[in-house]
Amino acid sequence: MSKARLAAVLLAGGLLAGCASSGNGGVDTRFERAVGTGSAPDVLERSMKVLRQYQFEIQQQLEAPNIYIETKWRPRVPFDDEVMIGVRLAQTRAIVRAKPRGTGGMGETYAVEVTVENRVQRTEVSDWLTDVVTPMYRKYADQITSDFRNELTIGVRKY
Repeated sequence: MSKARLAAVLLAGGLLAGCASSGNGGVDTRFERAVGTGSAPDVLERSMKVLRQYQFEIQQQLEAPNIYIETKWRPRVPFDDEVMIGVRLAQTRAIVRAKPRGTGGMGETYAVEVTVENRVQRTEVSDWLTDVVTPMYRKYADQITSDFRNELTIGVRKY
């Protein structure tokens, strides 16, 4: 094996091991964030806006009082750092959960959490792997949750 190929393999292995582990020593495969609060109509309308922006298709949706939106797995082009570790196929899905937080003068308020999940297929494996989380994927997932946060922060509330 050439020195360049050996260096690439070692770098890719280090990337995979370093990116997949979380601070608690386990594998951090779910990118989950609290993104804000809103009324039930706000949560539904603004969630659909962000999900459409990223071209997600809804697979399952439940209304208030426990709002739940789950998308289908959406194929995407593997990120450069995923390709470096042998990823040939990649998919992402999003899950929105909103639980009642309390009642204010205008009505019920919901606390919203968004989960962005990743799965990939590597060249030598035909099974989907859910424990590959690279820096470029994290940046992508962070942008999705930031867009949810921005949507819930701005605008006039509907009750």
